[in-house]
Amino acid sequence: MIVQRYSSMTLLHSSRKKKIILKKINLYHHKSEEREESYLKLSHETVTMVKAESTGLEMTAIGVEKGSGLQFLCDYLNIPISESIAVGDADNDESMIRNAGLGIAMGNANKNIENLADFSVNDNDNGGCSQAIYKYLLS
Repeated sequence: MIVQRYSSMTLLHSSRKKKIILKKINLYHHKSEEREESYLKLSHETVTMVKAESTGLEMTAIGVEKGSGLQFLCDYLNIPISESIAVGDADNDESMIRNAGLGIAMGNANKNIENLADFSVNDNDNGGCSQAIYKYLLS
């Protein structure tokens, strides 16, 4: 397992009975089976966990997800969330795709995101984001 970055959630480490303050933890594994193992081992923690890509696991404070971030941004900018667009490809994008006024799946999106999205565009390597911007935002 590779811990890519950590940055404020509180974890109570069971063996040390010590609180650890973090903002986000991204865990990347070599195999999806290893990710599932980590997910099960950490499932008792009071955090939000979402699976990212095929081997990633993201942990944030309870309720902190891309969807709540999108809602916060829309509120801050005084834009109805129904007028927002979200583009995603993995389960860590699920809340954002659900909450946005228009959800767009990248061509490389997993089946869950494809099923939630209103539309699909090309994959990451073939201009999917720019396609979404030009087709659904600027036209």
